[in-house]
Amino acid sequence: MDGVSAAAASSGPFARLPDQTGFVVDDLEAAVALWSTVLGIKGWVGFRYDSAYVPHRTFRGHPQNDSVTRNAVSEGGRIGLVQPVEGRSLFAEALESRGPGLHHLSYFVSSLEPGRRRLLAHDFSEVMTGSGHGLDGDGAYAYFESAVPIGFYIQLVVPPHRRAAPHFTFP
Repeated sequence: MDGVSAAAASSGPFARLPDQTGFVVDDLEAAVALWSTVLGIKGWVGFRYDSAYVPHRTFRGHPQNDSVTRNAVSEGGRIGLVQPVEGRSLFAEALESRGPGLHHLSYFVSSLEPGRRRLLAHDFSEVMTGSGHGLDGDGAYAYFESAVPIGFYIQLVVPPHRRAAPHFTFP
């Protein structure tokens, strides 16, 4: 079936809609202003993802110590916008190769391992991870890419029990 396993074609790794949709952007403030004006989405909060905020990170199997992104999340958390600032990441790769647009679909889970197993069984590979961004050192995420080009990544997220206050907000 053109590189799609029978299991992946018949069942897929998840039987529900994603919890969040993520987009890569080249200018976070401009994107938030556009989404607010055109779509009426309000209540954005922002976070700076770097090694101080997320102490345990990997990218394509190697430590990811130099990457910095600025992220904005809409009220209710359904939309995420990510601007790569420096270093190598999936966001920088996507922006360089495809430009701004859809980047990932996120599924919030209580543990990464069951979802990881399902994705790996459906011909996905883990390409970027992070953990430790909760106030208690919890919280984790992992991004997966499909062996078959689908135009976006899948992100699994274990939300921290207590999250730090946003690093910035938008008017």
